[in-house]
Amino acid sequence: MTEKYKTLKDKAIALIQEIDALDFTENAIAKSKANSILQFAEGRICETPKITTSIKEYNTKLTYSEVLSANEMFAQKETEINIVDAQLVREKAEEPVPAPVADDTPTEDIPQPQVVVNTIKRTLPNADITVAEYKSWLLSEIKTMSAMKDTDKVTF
Repeated sequence: MTEKYKTLKDKAIALIQEIDALDFTENAIAKSKANSILQFAEGRICETPKITTSIKEYNTKLTYSEVLSANEMFAQKETEINIVDAQLVREKAEEPVPAPVADDTPTEDIPQPQVVVNTIKRTLPNADITVAEYKSWLLSEIKTMSAMKDTDKVTF
């Protein structure tokens, strides 16, 4: 469990750093979600479990059933961090350039709709994986893509 949540923690930290570097106010919700996932992951990391007479593990304060539940929730949390990554605004929308106005037309500015295109980087799985791992990866990718708009871009 610790190794899985370490990778989730690293992804969350990298995403938060990217959000900070982008410095767009549109990413405030994404940063909040990433921080939430980071805290969740940190609560599931335990380098050296210590079992005492209590029904809870000493460091994380998780019961055995909570550990099992956390293992099952890992894929969901990983998908959540991928969705947050996919929804980041990485480029500011360009300001529309007003068209030249002829003398006989009114000078009212017609607002142009701003189209925000998000780009997400995805990595393909290792060349040698089991069918179960591949199915799990595909399911995660489908969930991530379903949260994106049709105009968004994917790079590999």
